Amino acid sequence: MNNRAWKKPLVIGAITLLTVGVNDLFVALVRWEGYGSAGYVVHLAAFAVIAACFVCLRQRLADTARRLELCRRAFRGMPCALVIARGGVIEELCGGDELLDLAGLTQGTEHRPAGEAVRTEEYAGRDGAVRVVERRLVPLAEGGDGSFAAELLYDITDCAKRAAAREGQYVRMLKILVNMFEMKDPYSNGHSDAVSNLSQDLARALGLSAPAVETVTRAALLHDIGKIVIPPGILTSDCPLTPEEYRAVQAHAAVGADILASFDVFREEAELVRHHHERYDGHGYPGGLRGGEIPLGARIMAVADAFDAMTSGRSAHGRREVAAALAVIEAGKGGQFDPAVAGAFVRLVREGRAGLPAERGSLMR
Repeated sequence: MNNRAWKKPLVIGAITLLTVGVNDLFVALVRWEGYGSAGYVVHLAAFAVIAACFVCLRQRLADTARRLELCRRAFRGMPCALVIARGGVIEELCGGDELLDLAGLTQGTEHRPAGEAVRTEEYAGRDGAVRVVERRLVPLAEGGDGSFAAELLYDITDCAKRAAAREGQYVRMLKILVNMFEMKDPYSNGHSDAVSNLSQDLARALGLSAPAVETVTRAALLHDIGKIVIPPGILTSDCPLTPEEYRAVQAHAAVGADILASFDVFREEAELVRHHHERYDGHGYPGGLRGGEIPLGARIMAVADAFDAMTSGRSAHGRREVAAALAVIEAGKGGQFDPAVAGAFVRLVREGRAGLPAERGSLMR
């Protein structure tokens, strides 16, 4: 049984009994034969007690209302808000009016919370600035007069800005490490930037969301960071690699992923870096993943990486013209590359929508 269901009858019964008792007391005093000065004094005393109780109760209610208003005023000044809904309709709103206005929440309107318990949304304020709001659903027990729902909103714009600033610092720091590696290998100069740009263009062409495009772009920028553990002699060697040297080169994908995974903000990028040398037919490394088992971002990076390697002269077959490199990618559909991703990349380059480095333009035929 609902806890509130038995309280109402109990309070009503207590008030009724008290009223009847006081009334009976007054009637008895009036009918009392000795009713006189003493009865009059008792009568007045009873009224005085009742009046004092009423004044005390009124004062307590006023104090409670004043404290509640102070809490509401303080709550409105904080970057958070609370929504209480019953039966899918908003009944109570507390907190910052600006925050509630951003989320489009008003009293008496329908409450349609998303399925996620915690989600982050961006809103454009009246001043045009973007505000980042975290919305958290709070599970409530179902009431006897309809199901209740509560939702907490918190403005995390400043936190998001600080996180973005820290993330930018991490990217710059890791980019320095990548540049240090590329200085060891003249063939790799500018390779990470080129792969990042191509991966970004391809991810957009495939219709990925803005956050997914950003993840792929960052992962491509840092995809070769694991090569800092490879001896320079192996990177610049013109001789065929020994099995041991080849295993050292292959290890760079896992090493790079482990470096990125040590940063919480790069967990998604780490998985893409780990698998950017997987093959669609399952003959790649380090996990031998096949087809859709390979993250889409890694499949995108694999095409961009191979194309830049061929057109910059980093491949074992020397520098290729763009048309020849595209032919290799076409031939690798279903083998080395995802057919859909490879096809989209070929169309992107042929239509001139890919951000190729300026020196590659002369290779287009």
